[in-house]
Amino acid sequence: MHHSKQLVLVAVAWFMAIATPAALAQQAAPQAGTWRGALSSPAKEVVSVDATFDSRSVSLHFDEPYNCRLVANVLTTEAGGTRYRFKPSQNGGAFCDRLYPGDVVVAPATKKITLSIQVKQATTWTGDLTGPDASP
Repeated sequence: MHHSKQLVLVAVAWFMAIATPAALAQQAAPQAGTWRGALSSPAKEVVSVDATFDSRSVSLHFDEPYNCRLVANVLTTEAGGTRYRFKPSQNGGAFCDRLYPGDVVVAPATKKITLSIQVKQATTWTGDLTGPDASP
């Protein structure tokens, strides 16, 4: 009887070790679609952003006054979210050019995501986005 309890505990521990990383990955990745919101800097600058996610990347479109677009591919999935690495700007613009090379970290929460842009030797922009857009 003692041996069968140990076997059950080992089986449960093994299942938890396999299931937990998969659950964290699903929890950390945002739902595919377009999320909208605003990002702000420590200097109180604010910009609207649309973030369109698929399974491997995010496309960020920054509104006026910056009016530029960046794409970032998944780099790692962490317990607190997903880290994406920027590619060079698709349409130029000083704002987007300053963000490359850099990362965007997305932390999902209920009905929103928190997006944080981290750039070496530059300002960090953060904000909450809601979505994805359910309209056709």
